[in-house]
Amino acid sequence: MKKAKLVAAVMTMVALTSGLFVGAGAAKAAADKVYVCHHTSSETNPVVVIHISRSALDKHLENHGGTGSDHFFETPITAEECGNLE
Repeated sequence: MKKAKLVAAVMTMVALTSGLFVGAGAAKAAADKVYVCHHTSSETNPVVVIHISRSALDKHLENHGGTGSDHFFETPITAEECGNLE
């Protein structure tokens, strides 16, 4: 009985610890991304929000003129909020 309790305790600790590492990895991955108000040529959706890697941001801005019309944020933003930035 003692051995079963010990095994259960160890398994619980492993599960909790694994969750912490996954959570930390997810937090780091989220910190490596930005939200971009991306302008399109669509009449129905002129602005969409994309979530891209921070390392891809410069290339994205370069490919889309880099004029500042594509704003970026650290925290989530809605397409409606992006449209109000104009």
